[in-house]
Amino acid sequence: MLSLIGGVFILIAGVIGLVTGALLLSVDLSDLTSWGLNVGGLVDTLESIIRACGAIFAILGIIALLGGYAGIRRKWFGLAIAGGVLGLFVVGPYGIASLLSLIGLILVAVARKDFD
Repeated sequence: MLSLIGGVFILIAGVIGLVTGALLLSVDLSDLTSWGLNVGGLVDTLESIIRACGAIFAILGIIALLGGYAGIRRKWFGLAIAGGVLGLFVVGPYGIASLLSLIGLILVAVARKDFD
């Protein structure tokens, strides 16, 4: 039962990672001057950095989703642990994804004997 709850927590962290990655990938900084922010010629650099972070968050979210699925199915213990560990790096709003991933990782690790 612990692996199921841990898998759900890791799965939720993965969804948060995908949403965060999608939001960062869709950012358009060309409107900064209309908002009153003057960043000079750094717009292209900032967009590149934000898009790279979005891609990283999306990839980590996908792996966390797969790990959460593995935890729910009680198969592939290594993938469940990897998803939990990589889900720690998906911060999300207020760090909730990292917290959920940490709790899920602990629950999955404690329920090691439940896996095939």
